[in-house]
Amino acid sequence: MASDNGSEGTSNDMGTAATVRSDSPTLGASVVNITTEDLDRQIETLRKCELITEQEVKSLCAKAREILVQEGNVQVIDSPVTICGDIHGQFYDLMELFRVGGPVPDTNYLFLGDFVDRGFYSVETFLLLLALKVRYPDRMMLIRGNHESRQITQVYGFYDECQRKYGSAAVWRCCTEVFDFLSLSAVICGKVFCVHGGLSPSIQTLDQIRTIDRKQEVPHDGPMCDLLWSDPEDSVGWGMSPRGAGYLFGQDVGFCETNGVEMITRAHQLVMEGYKYHFGETVLTVWSAPNYCYRCGNVAAILELDEQLNKEFTIFEAAPQENRGAPAKKPQPDYFFMASGPFINRSHAEKKTETFRMILEEHHVMEAVTKALSKMYSMHEKNEKLPDDLIKFVAKVLQ
Repeated sequence: MASDNGSEGTSNDMGTAATVRSDSPTLGASVVNITTEDLDRQIETLRKCELITEQEVKSLCAKAREILVQEGNVQVIDSPVTICGDIHGQFYDLMELFRVGGPVPDTNYLFLGDFVDRGFYSVETFLLLLALKVRYPDRMMLIRGNHESRQITQVYGFYDECQRKYGSAAVWRCCTEVFDFLSLSAVICGKVFCVHGGLSPSIQTLDQIRTIDRKQEVPHDGPMCDLLWSDPEDSVGWGMSPRGAGYLFGQDVGFCETNGVEMITRAHQLVMEGYKYHFGETVLTVWSAPNYCYRCGNVAAILELDEQLNKEFTIFEAAPQENRGAPAKKPQPDYFFMASGPFINRSHAEKKTETFRMILEEHHVMEAVTKALSKMYSMHEKNEKLPDDLIKFVAKVLQ
């Protein structure tokens, strides 16, 4: 399914065993053996939302790094393929995604990053995706999101979750080393450019992306940062991003024409309807975390491209409560109510209100809420009946 410029291809099946030598300080310099049977057992464990051992995590990450290092910054992918947006540790919703999209390896998948943070099960989510990548390297394609970062995961939950579930930061360090080896983008059949965030004023061509040294923590600025943080905007040219990283880019930036691609597919922004076109149909946002943060009330989507690149969207809702294995009223961790640092001498309610506002702003939901409230006010002034779905949306987000 996928190939890398100038590198050897990988097999759909690992065979009986693969030997890995890791020189990473975290993973150690020992030779690691991992068999197909080991992987199948680990995948089965993770599919039940159960943890594998710390040693198994180290072996899995070592093999993943060996596979990912062979893949270029711009992965070259053939169709058919199913494209998925942010997951954010919502494990049972990932299981719902596989239910509606088809199991691996029957379906080829491209995930656009942001596997971790905010959800209850970032560890199980990322390790399952990684195990599937190692088991079926040509069927499961993963690229990096802005949350695949040491700094971000220390704020938004993945670090704390690793500490809580494994008793130390060793697993977090293993996973974040893998983050550094994830590709930055992909091109499907030479026509669909896929990236987590968006474009960069420093990048005009795909070849410029290929020259980036990606094996590092996500920088605070520059082209690598921009690919993971930027957003489309109905404006002209380039603008400053309210996120504090990346840029806003308009329809006229010319990337598609320069590189001969027909569409840019990205994730990174919450879309209440699961997907959204920008600039006609030249840019597409796909969002795959339903009921984001377990309270936003949105649906999710995945995009299937067939051999002729015909598009078919599948919309799905959050997994039913009985399939989750977690109580409906499970307390939300502190990182749901954190933005950029601790809130000192403030009540829990104040923390919750302020940080959820920041989360909403980050994903441009406040704009949607503002428009909805304006529409409701206008209809009220005209004594028109307010649509139930509009009322439910505003009530759900602002509750």
